[in-house]
Amino acid sequence: MLKNMKLGTKITAGFALMIIMAVSLGTLAIVKMAGVTTGATQLAQESVPMVKGANEVERQSLLTMYEMRAYGLSEEATYLKNGNERLKQVDDALKVCQDLAAKEGISELAAAATKAQQAVDEYKKLIAQTTDMIGQMDKFRAGMDESAGAYMKECYTYLDSQNEKLKEEVTANAGAEAISDRHMKITLGNDIIDLGNECRITNFKAQALREPELIDKVLPKFDSIDAKVEQLRKATKQQANLDQLARCQEAGQTYKKNMLGLVQTWRQLNDLAKVRAQVAERVLEEAKSTTVRGIDETDQVAQDAVSSLNAATQVMVVGLTVVLVLGVVMAIVITRSIVKP
Repeated sequence: MLKNMKLGTKITAGFALMIIMAVSLGTLAIVKMAGVTTGATQLAQESVPMVKGANEVERQSLLTMYEMRAYGLSEEATYLKNGNERLKQVDDALKVCQDLAAKEGISELAAAATKAQQAVDEYKKLIAQTTDMIGQMDKFRAGMDESAGAYMKECYTYLDSQNEKLKEEVTANAGAEAISDRHMKITLGNDIIDLGNECRITNFKAQALREPELIDKVLPKFDSIDAKVEQLRKATKQQANLDQLARCQEAGQTYKKNMLGLVQTWRQLNDLAKVRAQVAERVLEEAKSTTVRGIDETDQVAQDAVSSLNAATQVMVVGLTVVLVLGVVMAIVITRSIVKP
């Protein structure tokens, strides 16, 4: 067949065949590299930003939990401020995830961001409740301080009056019965003061050790106070002293009421802290699942890219070998078909 071809036709056919093989080889390489480019684009525009956004949500959520836990324990406003700032950054990170999901059409990221945002909104409400409860506890503490001051004032005023009268009776040699009665009143007055101090010290200890059970144990002391006040009231005749006892008992009941309010709110605050942790875990779980999905996707794309590059390398090596062999064969055949005639 080559014998019947003209010289120009033979040369043209040879170059055409070489060009076709080169184009085929190049096309195949381009197709393989296009797959790598697609994977790299997916990494740059979807997987990596998704992992980055989810990690930021998780990181800021953990920092928010840390600040709010510190606020719940210490009641320091600084921790509340820091927690709200961290929570705003959680919102910002979720906004980035939502924008990315809308732009790239990542339905799983959109669903995860929506669930996380719902949990964050619920967490904000729990923070508001926590703040209110801590404010109530501060009011109860202020009420206890005020009533404790009034309690001690009336007790000591009553006790001072009894001591003065004891001196007068001793000076006037009023008799053993009168002095014994006065001594009984002074003793009961001191007992009432001691019981009040015991209640207050136990209250402070319970808050310092964060053991509300201690307050439960000291509550029966108030019944003892009422019993001793009633005993004194029966033995007291002066109206001024009776008024002092009444005010003392009233202050003691007010202190008890505030202490009960404190411990009840305190327990509610502890329960609320557990709920906050559970809600925060939902945010972390969504962030974690998104991160894992993004990392798995990144790993898969990377493996596909390696496979495509390996395949492209093999194709290029085999193709170049084939082209080289065919080129040599064609060169020999064409050369002989030209030279021989």
